[in-house]
Formats: sequence, structure tokens, C-alpha cells
Amino acid sequence: MPDKAEVDLIIHGASQIIQVPKPVKGYADYSKLGCIEDAGIAINDGKIIAVDHYDIILKNYKAKKYIDASGCTITPGLIDPHNHLIYSGSREDEYEEILLGTSYEEIMKRGGGIRRTIYETSRTSLENLLKMTILKLNYLLLSGVTTVEAKTGYGATIKDDLEHLSILLRSNKQPIDIIPTVLAHIVPSDIERTKYIEEFITYLLPQAKRLGAKFVDVFCEQNAFNVNETRKILESGKDIGLGLRVHADEFSCIGCSRLGVELEASSIDHLNYTPEEIIELIARKEIVAILSPLTALYLSLIHI
Repeated sequence: MPDKAEVDLIIHGASQIIQVPKPVKGYADYSKLGCIEDAGIAINDGKIIAVDHYDIILKNYKAKKYIDASGCTITPGLIDPHNHLIYSGSREDEYEEILLGTSYEEIMKRGGGIRRTIYETSRTSLENLLKMTILKLNYLLLSGVTTVEAKTGYGATIKDDLEHLSILLRSNKQPIDIIPTVLAHIVPSDIERTKYIEEFITYLLPQAKRLGAKFVDVFCEQNAFNVNETRKILESGKDIGLGLRVHADEFSCIGCSRLGVELEASSIDHLNYTPEEIIELIARKEIVAILSPLTALYLSLIHI
């Protein structure tokens, strides 16, 4: 009988290991997830050597250390595809108002919502924002997230957004991969709209690309950027080599998701009010549809 190969670690007893051997598109079924029950993993030098039924792993390998994962499901590292890491302040009092019937749009109009977070973030030092970001990343790691797409968007000025992007890039030294995105969220209160969009396109986007941003994103909505403004920003980002993402149809359908399909964005996010025919178009493209159900629940856009 051949000797067993020695490895550093064997994880055993898992009820199920999910391998996801290839991207799952359309309607997923169990067989496409690469599920193995009563499974084990052999690891050596920080690399996975084998994944199989536990009795097969034991037959072929012995380890310096064993971890009992009985009752657990083991998955590949999770990906958080839509995260606003850089912010400060809290809006729990607004949530109480929403539950009592005030709409989020009303709260936004009086300077709450996103505008309130921009204000609170502007009052927080960059050093504290960095510390808070690293803390959030640690919580993500504890939840099994190993890759996160993280956005700017809570800067009170163009300069603030670039500094927030720098925080994301500095945070990338943590044991989690950060995909940095520069977001046109809303026009700050004290900046003229046309001027802000022009500065975003001609100054912020090239500087962000130079610093290391991978994507440009736009909040396309009635109280944010309209379809024409969103097109202008996204096409400008595409021209300098940035990937495209778009917040679309969160509160209403004004043509944002259709624009995302037309420009073949990497992702179209939220999609709370997206018509069936646009959903069909997204499904036929190499576009990721990112849903944010907890956001919709928090804002009382959906009810359970």
C-alpha cells in the first residue's frame, strides 16, 4: 500500500463543500455548484491540494494538523460586489421616520439620507476613516468575505472623493482583496451641478484611474443623476479604461437599467423597479445583476 502524502492541514467532517467550479448563470441547480457531502480538504503550503469525500482524503493524505468542521458548510471565499465602506455617522433616527411613513425621498430633500452621511463623513478625519474602514473589513472577513468591491461617493468635494479612494487603496494591505470604484453618488449641496459633473469627468476620473480605481459607478435616479448625465460620466470613464457599473432602478425606473444594458456595464445594481423586458435583456448579456434586498427593506421599498 503506497504511503500517504503528508500535508500541513486536513479539514474534515464538513457536511458539505461547495466548489463552484465555473460561473453559474441562469437558473442554478445543485449539480452546477460542485457540492460534495461528507467532505474533506487537504492543504499544504497554503494551497488546497485536494477536495473530495473525507474517506478518500484520509486514504491518500495524512496531516500535521486536523480541523473538525462537523456540521459546517465550506464555500469558496465570498464576494461582496457592492459596498460603501468609506463613511461616518449613523441614520437610525431616519429609519424610525421611515417606519412611521416618511418617504426616503422626503428625507433626502431636507438634507438627510446620503447628504447627511456626506456631512458626517466630512467632519471625520482621514485617519479615523481609515481605522473605521479596516474595522469594517475585519467584520467582512469574519463573515467569510475575501473580496469586496468598495466605492467612494460620500465626499463633500472632488478632493474628498480622491482622498477616500486613497484610503481604499491603503486598506488593500489587509488580507482581503478590494476592488476600488469611484462613484458619482449625488451632487454635493454647495457645488453647481454642471460644474461638479465637469470636474468629475475631467479631473476626478483621470486622477482616480491613475491612483488605481478599477470602475466608475453612477447613482442614476430622480434625486441623483439623470440618464443623460449618467451616460456622459460612464462613457467618459470607459474612454480612459475604467470598467462600468451603475446604480439603477432603486426607487423608480427612468431608463437607467436600459442604459446599463446599452453600455454593457459590468454590473447593474439594485434593480428594484426594473421592467421584465429589461431583466430579460440583462440575462442575455455578460452583465452581473446585483440585488440589495436589505437596503430595500431598510428604506421600506419592500415589505415582509
